Amino acid sequence: MKTIDMTPTWESAVKIYIAVLENKNASAEGIRIAREEIIFLAKTVDQLNKVKNEEVVLTPINLI
Repeated sequence: MKTIDMTPTWESAVKIYIAVLENKNASAEGIRIAREEIIFLAKTVDQLNKVKNEEVVLTPINLI
């Protein structure tokens, strides 16, 4: 059986979270989840940036 991946992109997810945070009728749980997911995204990007910044590009200059 063929499956279709319908996982939203982070961009679309963040747009939904922002809409929840701006909605005065949003539930406390919805607001909490939106905040947690945005913080999770920020931590993930921070970690990826840290790994990227720690990578050493090997060139003839730094091989000597």
